[in-house]
Amino acid sequence: MQGQPSPGNQQGKVFFPDLPLIRPDTAIIKGIELITVGTQSVSPSSGTSLLNISTMQQAGLTIYGAQNFVKGGRLVRSNSFEMYQNIPLVRFNTMINNAGDPYSPFVFDTQNAAVDWSKSYVQIVSGVFGNTENACIPFVVYYDLISNRIL
Repeated sequence: MQGQPSPGNQQGKVFFPDLPLIRPDTAIIKGIELITVGTQSVSPSSGTSLLNISTMQQAGLTIYGAQNFVKGGRLVRSNSFEMYQNIPLVRFNTMINNAGDPYSPFVFDTQNAAVDWSKSYVQIVSGVFGNTENACIPFVVYYDLISNRIL
């Protein structure tokens, strides 16, 4: 996940970009991990620096779930709901590194949830970002694809 709060955003919410492979009607999310700057210093896809660990220790992840159901023989999505609220970001770090970053020995288990990434976000303490600063928060998402075939 990469981005910055929009200018004037006092709440420090960083939303996920569109993730077509893991939309709620495409994938079931099995688990989520976080990569910290003590493990990897920049994003491999963009070269953007990772959010520093002291900021990650003050940030939280809110995840919205989506209810899928069958209508007319097709899998469709209904309303989203708040599934997890403000989970400490460092809870998602499972890697032990030389920097001594806090970690959990287990991957965060989402219990095979359909996640609405368009509403899910990372809450960062306001005042952390400047207007021109970018930072990357890399997550590893474990998922299974679901079929959108006629059921």
